[in-house]
Amino acid sequence: MVTTRPLTLRSYTSSAMENVFWQAVHVMGNGIRTSGYTDQPAAPQIWAFRGARGAASSAGGGTNFQGLCFRPAYTRSVSATVRGVMNGFEQGRVAARRDWAPGLITLTVDAAIEPFNPGQFVNLGLELGGQFVRRSYSIASAPGAPLEFYLKEVPAGALTPQLTRLEPGASVWVERKPQGFFTLAYVPPCRELWLVATGTGLGPFLAMLRSAEIWQRFERVSVVHGARSVAHLSYAEELAALGAKHTGRLSYTQLVSAGSPGSALPGRVTTAFADGSLEARAGLTLDPERSHLLLCGNPDMILEVTAVLALRGLRKHRIRTPGHITSEKYW
Repeated sequence: MVTTRPLTLRSYTSSAMENVFWQAVHVMGNGIRTSGYTDQPAAPQIWAFRGARGAASSAGGGTNFQGLCFRPAYTRSVSATVRGVMNGFEQGRVAARRDWAPGLITLTVDAAIEPFNPGQFVNLGLELGGQFVRRSYSIASAPGAPLEFYLKEVPAGALTPQLTRLEPGASVWVERKPQGFFTLAYVPPCRELWLVATGTGLGPFLAMLRSAEIWQRFERVSVVHGARSVAHLSYAEELAALGAKHTGRLSYTQLVSAGSPGSALPGRVTTAFADGSLEARAGLTLDPERSHLLLCGNPDMILEVTAVLALRGLRKHRIRTPGHITSEKYW
C-alpha cells in the first residue's frame, strides 16, 4: 500500500487546477490512496469526484469543480515507532459522540474505509505512550452511513478508557479493511431470525437492522437486548420505532439483570430462555424448523444460552453441519 502526502491547494488558475484534479484522478485510479498519516500540518485533500472527464468540463473549456468533494486530512504528528506499525489504517476524526450512561457511548467517526457487510468489524487505534494500541469493534452503522461504534469503557482495558473520552474533533485511527464472518451471508435459510445481545453486543445487530437485507430475507425478526440496568438499554427509541414501522414482523424485548427493570423483563437472558418468559414477551416461539439465532455479547451468556437451547434441539451452526445458532463473543 502506498500513501502520499495530502495535496496543498493554494490559488490555482483554472487550467492549473484542472491539471491538479486529473493528476489526483490518475493517482486514485492506480490504487494509491491520497489519505494516510503525515508528519506535516494538515491540508485539504481531493477525496472524490463525480462524472467522467468530459462531463466535468464546462462550456467555456474549463473544469467544473462543483462535483469535487474536498475532505480534510485529519492528521497530526506521529512518532517513528507508531508510524511503522499503522499500515492499513486511516486517520479519522470523531464527528460526534452520544453518552448513554457513564462509560457507555456511541462514537460517530469520519473515516474512509472499504465497503463492509453489516456485522463486520474494524480495528480502532490510538497512540498511547509511544505505542500504537488497537482493538476490534463492530460497526453499528449501515453501509454508506457515517461510521458508528457502540463502546463501553473497560476500566482496566488498554484502549476503551481513552476511546470513551474522545470528544468531537479528536483523531482516531480506523482500519481500512473490515473483517469478520458474523454477517447475514452466513445465516442459513430460515423464516425467523433472533438477534440476541448483551451490552454493546447490540452493535452489529444495529448495522443489520438499519440495512435492507434483513427485511428482505426473514418473515419475523426478534431483537433481544440484555443489560445490567435500564440506563444501559441504549437505542431503545430507535428499536421501538423500527418495531412500529415493521408491525407484526419485529419484536423488541429488553431484559435488566440488576436494579429496577421498569418495563423490561427482570433477570438474565439465559434464565428468560429457560423459563419461557422471553418467548412469551416476544410473541414468538423458537422452533428448529423455522428459527435461527445470532448471539453476541458476554462469552458466559453465549455458552449458557447455547446449552439451554441444545435441550430443545437447537445446535451450533457450522458450514459443514448446518445448525441454528451463530455466535460472536463481544464484551
